[in-house]
Amino acid sequence: MKTVLIVDDSAMMRRIVRRAVSTGADAEILEAENGRLALDHLQANDVDVLITDLNMPVMGGEELLIELMTWPTRPQHVVVITSTATATRKLRLTRLGVDKVLGKPFQPERLFLELQPYLQDHDDGLDEVLSGLLDAALGDTLTQMLFRLAEPCDDTLPSDEPRLRAEVTLTGAWEGSLALILSEAWCATLSEELALEVTPHDLAGEIVNIVGGRVLHGLESQAGEQVGILPPVVEAWDGDGTSSDRCYRLDDLSLIGVQWTLRPRSCVEA
Repeated sequence: MKTVLIVDDSAMMRRIVRRAVSTGADAEILEAENGRLALDHLQANDVDVLITDLNMPVMGGEELLIELMTWPTRPQHVVVITSTATATRKLRLTRLGVDKVLGKPFQPERLFLELQPYLQDHDDGLDEVLSGLLDAALGDTLTQMLFRLAEPCDDTLPSDEPRLRAEVTLTGAWEGSLALILSEAWCATLSEELALEVTPHDLAGEIVNIVGGRVLHGLESQAGEQVGILPPVVEAWDGDGTSSDRCYRLDDLSLIGVQWTLRPRSCVEA
């Protein structure tokens, strides 16, 4: 369990941040209305994540961070939420050990998503967010493009049939890759059934490109930052049935495996 300290002189803002933290993680949450009171909490508790405003009475957020620079131990992650961060000030905050600077006002969904990398011991909450986006993206693509229905399942992919691994890489505010593992025979049958003049490799690439694009748009709408996507890469898959992060069963009983390594750039750089 993470211990999170929220520092803001606005009780309403502390409440909003508390809700975002408690929604995405099982955490012990402490609060302080200025930097001086925050130091008292930090002396008495092992705080994992510090979330602070900058402009506060008694002691502001920047003064708090300067004080912490002299401490032998400090929070593992520091997030600043402010309406007054210029480019010069952001650089100064980075040098003070700040992982992320978020502007005010903000959408609660964006705050939730931005905080997840710092709140999860094993990225469980973030994977839950990605799973929801993936369910919607894959479901929409299969229904609208391929006239198939898909549901998440606990099955593993059989290793006794040729499969293709189709992967796209995301860039920008999010980094990593998303890959679909598809039966080569299923792709061939589907191409013939839909009268598509494409090879199984090409169809697999088209499917992952569309699914990746839908996930991309979901990430952009939640985080409010631009995400790019590179052309798909398709190759024969020689993994075993346990090497997919998630599995979907289609209404024709086919199975699709999914692998992903998607994380916000802030988490990758940290």
